[in-house]
Amino acid sequence: MDARFIKAFTSPGETRLLGHRMKPFSLKHRMALHAVESPFVNPGKEVSVLDLFVAVKICSEQSIRRLTLMDVIRMAYIKAKPKRIEGYILAFHSYSNIENWPNFWDKEKKAGGSNGLPWILSVVSNLISKGWSEEDAWSLPESQAVWYHTAISINNGNDVSIMSEQDELIMKNFESIAKEAKAKPRVRRPQKSQK
Repeated sequence: MDARFIKAFTSPGETRLLGHRMKPFSLKHRMALHAVESPFVNPGKEVSVLDLFVAVKICSEQSIRRLTLMDVIRMAYIKAKPKRIEGYILAFHSYSNIENWPNFWDKEKKAGGSNGLPWILSVVSNLISKGWSEEDAWSLPESQAVWYHTAISINNGNDVSIMSEQDELIMKNFESIAKEAKAKPRVRRPQKSQK
């Protein structure tokens, strides 16, 4: 059985970070992070100490409009040695549990591309259509919601293929072998002279 699937359903839980108890990372949290244009959902954007605290407060379901005295002290502690933020960023990414989503085989996109529906809404509406309440669909740990959404999509006959861990290992080994082959200098054999 896929270890990502097992971890998606066994590892999400409340997590403490920077003195705050964060609820399991859900689609509701992802939407709130998008609303404030957080770098945690906008790859390539640098994460500031304030961005980190805003993300933590969103995921602990506290107001982002007010920092406590302890928040200010913790921010000063991180700013005193900027390298410290990297560990907190990694901890936040680990908490989000995104590495436990199913991994999909890439398929050629049809002409016209996406249907324009935000993927978060697609997941939530799919869960609601199968009986989850709106609150439960938004609050379900994100990695679990994506697995359920994938299963529902497959059961509805959609063309979705999950890449197994064994497939990933084969692909990784193939990429490694291909890189080695490109790095090796080609040896040319001398051509026989024709008389």
